[in-house]
Amino acid sequence: MTSGAAGQAIGTIAVKKMALSRVFLLDALRGVAVLAMIAYHLSWDLHHFQLAEISLFSAPWRWFSYFIAGTFLLAVGISLVLAQGRGFRAATYFRRLGIIALCAGIISAVTWVAFDEAFIFFGILNCIVVSSVLGLVFLRVPVAVVAGVGLAVLLAPLYLKSPAFDASWLWWLGLNITTPQAYDYVPLFPWFAWPLFGIVLGRMAITGRIPASLLAWSPNGAPAAGLRWLGRHSLLVYMLHQPVLFGLAWGLASLLL
Repeated sequence: MTSGAAGQAIGTIAVKKMALSRVFLLDALRGVAVLAMIAYHLSWDLHHFQLAEISLFSAPWRWFSYFIAGTFLLAVGISLVLAQGRGFRAATYFRRLGIIALCAGIISAVTWVAFDEAFIFFGILNCIVVSSVLGLVFLRVPVAVVAGVGLAVLLAPLYLKSPAFDASWLWWLGLNITTPQAYDYVPLFPWFAWPLFGIVLGRMAITGRIPASLLAWSPNGAPAAGLRWLGRHSLLVYMLHQPVLFGLAWGLASLLL
C-alpha cells in the first residue's frame, strides 16, 4: 500500500470512529466558549443596569469577545468536516442549519423589539449559518488552499474596506467603513476565516495528521463532564442564558437602585 493510500485508509477509519462517538476536545472547545460567553454577558448585564463599573469597550474586553466568537466559529469548521467528511448528509445538515437559522431569526426579532436600531441583524448565529453554507465548498479543496483563503478573509478588512459597502444591506459582509450599532455584529469578513481554519483542523484530523490518541482522549470527572455537556448543548445554553442573566440583573437592580 502506498503512503497516500495508507493515509486515505487512516482517514476513513478516523472518520468512522469520530462519527460513532463525540470528540471530547471539540465538545471542550465549545464548552470553554460557552463559559466565556456567560461570563461576558453577565458582565454586560451588570454594566447595563449600572450594578458594576465595567469598561466593556476597552481593549481587553474587546479581545475577550473576539476570542469567544472565534472559538465558536473554529468549532463550526471542525464540526462541518466531521459531520460531512464521508459525503453530504442532507437530512442532518439541513436540520441543523434550519434550527440555527430559526434561532438567529428569533434573536433578531427579540432584539429589534427590545433595542430598536441596535438590534442584532448579523450576529454569531447568522455568521454560523452563512459559514455552514459557504464551508461546504471547501470540504474537498486542498488544505493549503483553504488555509490561504482563510488568511485572505482574515486580512480582507484591512485592505478592502470602502464607503461603497456602507449601504446597510451590505453590512453583513464587514467591509463597510461605518460601524453598525448592533449589540452583536459578526460579519463575514473577517470572521469566516475561523470556520475555514476549523476546516483545516478537521481535515487534518480525518487524514491522520493529528494523533489518534489525542482525538480519542476522553477524561473523566466533573469538570470534563461539565465541559462535555456544555459543548453538546451549546445552542440551547446560548438561547437561554442571556434572558435568565438579564432578568436576574434587572431584578437585582430593581431592588438595589
